[in-house]
Amino acid sequence: MIQYPLSNTLVIRKTLSSLKDSCYAQLKWAINRLGVAKFWKCTVNPLQMIYLPTGQKILFRGMDDADKIASITVEHGNLCFAWLNESGHDKPL
Repeated sequence: MIQYPLSNTLVIRKTLSSLKDSCYAQLKWAINRLGVAKFWKCTVNPLQMIYLPTGQKILFRGMDDADKIASITVEHGNLCFAWLNESGHDKPL
């Protein structure tokens, strides 16, 4: 995302409650490992990560409330990337 300043990411998992201890934790680990933590604001309510220099976001949603996925928009740039992690893909969006 850092290389594409108008991009944003959506992370989807089967349930929202499982995201904090899985995908969110993995991304926080990666941000720290890359040494760029000072550029990120990570919150749990709402569950999101904001790249401070540009306002780009990583948003987290669960398939347990699929209606909220249909209307996601971002303030800056476009929603370009999606990470579907155990998203319950057998259910239609």
